[in-house]
Amino acid sequence: MSTLTQVLLIIVVTTLTITLTIIGVQIFLILKDVRERISKLDPILDNVVVEQEYLNEILSTAKDTTQKASETANYLTEEIIRPVGNIVSAVKGLSDLVGQFRPKRERREYVHESRESNERRIQE
Repeated sequence: MSTLTQVLLIIVVTTLTITLTIIGVQIFLILKDVRERISKLDPILDNVVVEQEYLNEILSTAKDTTQKASETANYLTEEIIRPVGNIVSAVKGLSDLVGQFRPKRERREYVHESRESNERRIQE
């Protein structure tokens, strides 16, 4: 009986050894493949970082440009458009005021001429 037990024990130990050797080789091959893929992925990640920095620079430049355009528009509105609009309003007010002091006959002719010129512009 002892020889049968020894033979079975040798068969089990041999089978386990072969199985564990095959599993070890497979793990080694998997780890080798993972290492190769990581080494291929590393340059791609470096390029992503470089591209991200480039995009950050572009976005920063776009932000600065937009801000300067906004500042320019505000300057033009505050320093040029509003004063010119105020001057035009003042001139129109003065023109209306002077129109009130014209004789009635001249006012009628002026209104009649204005209507004719408006009608000509509409027809054109």
